[in-house]
Amino acid sequence: PHPQNTSGRGEPIEYTRAGVELSANYTNDRIRWTNSVTFAEVDYDDTVSLDGTPIDQDFRDRSDTLFNSRLSYAISPNVAVFGQGMIQQREYDNLIVVDGAERSRDSDSYTVYGGVDFELNTLIRGDVAIGYLSEEKDDTFYEDTD
Repeated sequence: PHPQNTSGRGEPIEYTRAGVELSANYTNDRIRWTNSVTFAEVDYDDTVSLDGTPIDQDFRDRSDTLFNSRLSYAISPNVAVFGQGMIQQREYDNLIVVDGAERSRDSDSYTVYGGVDFELNTLIRGDVAIGYLSEEKDDTFYEDTD
């Protein structure tokens, strides 16, 4: 056993993420518009503790849906301003029990932000942005995020 392993698991937990992503993009001299929608299923494998006890991981299995759109306008060949939005839906396959009650961790969220995309030289390119995130949980037990 590894001394850093404080979780009681013998091996890292493996998972499978399977899905599909569709995208549609538009580009001209100064404008670039990228859009994508992703559907994915995430399935965690069960594991065993260091003493061989099975540890069920089905509570982590979920479906993710994500829509992303980004519109950029080039001010110069090396600098563009952009706005981006993202909508995400996360649905867990199973409820979990917290304080004796079944709880849903399903959520809907959106993110909006704007910023500057720049290229300093052919090896360095980056984004600087400021934005807002809102996540609404289906179960009132969990706090929403703003």
